[in-house]
Amino acid sequence: MSSDDHVKIRWRSDGDPLPGGPADLEAEDVRRGVDPDTFRRAMAHLAAPLIVLTCYDSAGRAWGLTVNAVTSLSLTPPMVLVCLDRRGRSHDIVIGAEALCLHVLGPGEQDLAFRFAAREERFREVRVVHGRVPELTDVSVRILCTPCRRLDGGDHTILLALVEEVIAADGSGGGLVWHHRSPARAVPVEPVVSEPRAGDV
Repeated sequence: MSSDDHVKIRWRSDGDPLPGGPADLEAEDVRRGVDPDTFRRAMAHLAAPLIVLTCYDSAGRAWGLTVNAVTSLSLTPPMVLVCLDRRGRSHDIVIGAEALCLHVLGPGEQDLAFRFAAREERFREVRVVHGRVPELTDVSVRILCTPCRRLDGGDHTILLALVEEVIAADGSGGGLVWHHRSPARAVPVEPVVSEPRAGDV
């Protein structure tokens, strides 16, 4: 593969701290890659965590949605990143929120993933504590964070957030993933130990 075959993306070096706009992605430096359907099929092979993100909107109302483009970013300082579809109705609400809570779902909590992916009554019959952020208390692993920067990621916004508190009741929890367009369970696998070949020992 020649260097001309790679997608060329130039980022502004510093990003753009909130509350300013997203960093500029220079469109003239972006070459078209594979078509969206091909890319979507490829990404279906990639297991991603199922997480419910909650916050308050500008009127102080609880808001929530299911996300799976979430990953740890930095240990010092502790940071995570969340990717948000610009076309989604939750985008501007989350971008404007002062604090977020990431609820890391485990097997048996897929009903919450589907509930918060629906359009209506997401908080109905869900136990919530209203503090700095709305917290779903039945989810044992919760990550409270403060948005600190956002970057342009094509048709998504990449939101960086500083982790302020982690709640994990017994050290377990999580493990519900989105794989091949459906919920799945992440389970440990035994390491493969290769038999030594002649001459290796």
